[in-house]
Amino acid sequence: MFNQKFLRKFIVASVAVGTLTFAPEIYGLPLGTAVVHAEIKQYVGVGESIVSDRETIEIGKQGARLQAIRNAQKQAGVFIGSYSVVKDHELDTDEVVAFTAGVVKVGNVSYEPVPVEQWVKYRATVTVTLDTDDLTAKINQWLGINAQDRSTITEQTKALNGTLDMIQTRTVELETAVAGATATVDSAKVQEELKQIDRDILYAQKISEGNELMRKGDRAGAMKSYQEAIALYPKDATLAYEKLGDSYLEAKDYARAIEAYTKVTQMDPNYVAPYNKRGQIYFELEEYRKAATDFEKAVKIAPTSVRACEYASWAHFLSGNYEAAIEYDSKANPNRVWSAVDPPTTIRRFKAYSDAIKKGTATANDYFERGYLYCNKLSYWIYHQYKLRFRRVAFEDYTKAIELGTLSAENLPRCFYSRAIIYLVMQEYGKALDDFKKGDQFVAELEDSYKSMSDRERKKRLADWLDNPYRCYCLGLCYEGLGRQKQAIENYKKALKAFNSRKRVEWPRFYFGGIPSEWSLAKSTRNDMTRTANYNYEIRERLSKLEQSK
Repeated sequence: MFNQKFLRKFIVASVAVGTLTFAPEIYGLPLGTAVVHAEIKQYVGVGESIVSDRETIEIGKQGARLQAIRNAQKQAGVFIGSYSVVKDHELDTDEVVAFTAGVVKVGNVSYEPVPVEQWVKYRATVTVTLDTDDLTAKINQWLGINAQDRSTITEQTKALNGTLDMIQTRTVELETAVAGATATVDSAKVQEELKQIDRDILYAQKISEGNELMRKGDRAGAMKSYQEAIALYPKDATLAYEKLGDSYLEAKDYARAIEAYTKVTQMDPNYVAPYNKRGQIYFELEEYRKAATDFEKAVKIAPTSVRACEYASWAHFLSGNYEAAIEYDSKANPNRVWSAVDPPTTIRRFKAYSDAIKKGTATANDYFERGYLYCNKLSYWIYHQYKLRFRRVAFEDYTKAIELGTLSAENLPRCFYSRAIIYLVMQEYGKALDDFKKGDQFVAELEDSYKSMSDRERKKRLADWLDNPYRCYCLGLCYEGLGRQKQAIENYKKALKAFNSRKRVEWPRFYFGGIPSEWSLAKSTRNDMTRTANYNYEIRERLSKLEQSK
């Protein structure tokens, strides 16, 4: 008999068409550009499967359908192999098989019974279609996938097809054996093996039904199908439990999702996906120690997983384990040459400020510097949704620094400006404007400390504060939010003039994160636009709206 766990794993993959096939969107690749004149090629495949006196007719039909799809895909693969050669993108035989399974679309299937001596055999006929309008683009997408990932997909598909060949061969052998069995015990043994294969197919079919229901938005129906699959193999239903966990996760039922993923880890401790998924749930729930533990396990199973290393680093940082955060950041980026964030240095600085605050020995400047790290370095390092959380903590640090009243002469206006931007994001326009004005007052007091400089240098230093284009832009946002159009237009024009008059616009230390996403109009900004060009577009859009509404 077959190794049933091995057999079931690949039957499931074959029923859930596409699980082990090429899907460009999974790898973050753009879809190809369509050509006006598309050619649709069709290929017809035929497959057969016996039913006998086993569980259901549907199981026999499912087996026939699988074989029919494979036969049709083989025909499409011949065309794709030739096409890739003509287009100078020659794929090897195994790659063609893996690629083909991902780009053909399976149409309707028809069934007809074929009587045999003891049982009924079902014949399935299926038509698959191949849209050739963007085939070159799709091949380029395939070739653009990381070589290791492409090799993995190819090898998995090869193993899957090899297993299906074994199933087909073994089924024919069993059919022959039953027909020639001389004893009841021999017949019963063979039929038991056939029933086991049927159960594997039914298990896969339930998962496939669940996947289809999820795609249609029927989460409750999908959960029911996954649970029916689990009932067939309650102690060895890793994929069914994982899919059930995914459906709970989508419903934000985190407790049940964690329970389902935990079942998967118990059944297959060396399967990496449930650790990553459960770790991300803990991360969202701010249970960072548990999240770090799961991501560490994921890294142990898949040491080259950059994403798992990054999450492990972030979880350790947020749980206060700073040295471990540095360790896993280094694993995620072993060849980092330069980084504006420089996580190891940022983490150590953050730890020093936090330790001082915890001990009660922190100065006003320590609070300001930690707030700056929250709003700048850490917001860039840890993924985007944490910007909002970090802004809240930074706001508290900036406020504490101001209350202590012992900030250095240059940090004092910086602190007010930085807090002003957080007020701006919170849509507290009046408070934001007040903080900008207070910052301006303290900048004016800096002029005395610049007296030793030349007139040119002193004017430049003051202009860096008061005529800074980012400051003018944010003041424009404040006035616009308060309905004071005239002042908003004046400040937007100042910002444009300042942006365009400088060869290189310095990013001031008291700002963070570029244009706050909550405010940006530049939704279609091109990736190759410079930061200055991006702001020019943004400000011009705002000016146009204000001037039209006069």
